[in-house]
Amino acid sequence: MIFSDYHFILYFLPACLGLYFLARRYAPARIATLALFLSSLVFYGWFKPVYVLLILGSILVNFYLAKYLSISSHAFRRKAVFFTGIAFNLLLLVFFKYA
Repeated sequence: MIFSDYHFILYFLPACLGLYFLARRYAPARIATLALFLSSLVFYGWFKPVYVLLILGSILVNFYLAKYLSISSHAFRRKAVFFTGIAFNLLLLVFFKYA
């Protein structure tokens, strides 16, 4: 599914927005955020569901790199982890875009 596809515009987007605003009104903000997160995974996996594992792996790696950045006090290590995260994401993008 792509953004200009009529399935996205007529069905997926209104359903996601409706789910989000209902969750925002009747549930805690975390539930609304979770609804958006799960909707994003559905959108991402619509073309090939196996790619959901790829994005979840990327999310986990980036989460732990950011967590390490927030607790580290050594400047050189922070820069190394930061550039490692950038390199990881760029390599992932290049590999799956051009391989």
